[in-house]
Amino acid sequence: MGTYTTGTGARTGGNGWGGTRLGDQASHVTTPRPQPHGAQAILALAVDTLKLGDLQVQLATLDVREFWANAWRSALVLLAGTAALLAALPVAMFGIAEYLRQAWSLSIEAALLIVAGVVLLAAGSLVAWSAWRLATAAKPLRRSAEELRENLTWLRSVLYDETAAESAAPKP
Repeated sequence: MGTYTTGTGARTGGNGWGGTRLGDQASHVTTPRPQPHGAQAILALAVDTLKLGDLQVQLATLDVREFWANAWRSALVLLAGTAALLAALPVAMFGIAEYLRQAWSLSIEAALLIVAGVVLLAAGSLVAWSAWRLATAAKPLRRSAEELRENLTWLRSVLYDETAAESAAPKP
């Protein structure tokens, strides 16, 4: 994000926030003005903080939209698969186990264990696939978290610099 001082108008672009792209708003730097002091510095910091918060909300909104665009199918498949397993699994498992018992002359216990093992393997594969797809879809959310971390680091540096400047400045 770069180093910014409060009150420079570094994040304003064009005619406010409506007409520019999100990336342009964050990187558009104007000619710096002298740093304000006292109440002006607090007001400038508040304005910069509000602008930073606005950009953060815009980025989070975009990231959530992108996440949901990629994740809704996986979540729907996961939900439908879970419901189908819960509804049909017991009946299917008993039916297959009975078939195995009769066809292979197995005990009912052995047939049930074989069927349960196969079903658990298939269900585990579906859950792993869905988890992988959801993790892939969540990558844009990391972008918001990284941007927020950078913004907070910048805000801390500005606060620290202004606090240090005020304490070092001679009192009239």
